[in-house]
Amino acid sequence: MKLSLLATIAAVAITSTEACAKYKTCWCERSNFMYEGRLQDNIPWDEDTVKACVDPGKVGYYGQNFKECHRYKKSFFAFIPSKAINNCDWTKKCQSVGATTGYCREKI
Repeated sequence: MKLSLLATIAAVAITSTEACAKYKTCWCERSNFMYEGRLQDNIPWDEDTVKACVDPGKVGYYGQNFKECHRYKKSFFAFIPSKAINNCDWTKKCQSVGATTGYCREKI
């Protein structure tokens, strides 16, 4: 009984620490707002993405029809982590500039 309880606690701890990850490209979205007389959801918002994408990020069109923030630099040494965007930090940054949430792609 104690072993199964410890295993469950360990599994929850591991999965909760893996909720945030690093990505190469991210963008901000707005939801639940009126535009052209209709309620809009999940709309990529270029202005918020530009505000949230601080150095060393580069804003641009990377295969999508909306602006994205690209931040990736592979480390030469294996023991030094690569530079990328943490999706949890990105969502908070998007919300701080007025967006509803932030999304990312190209997980590393």
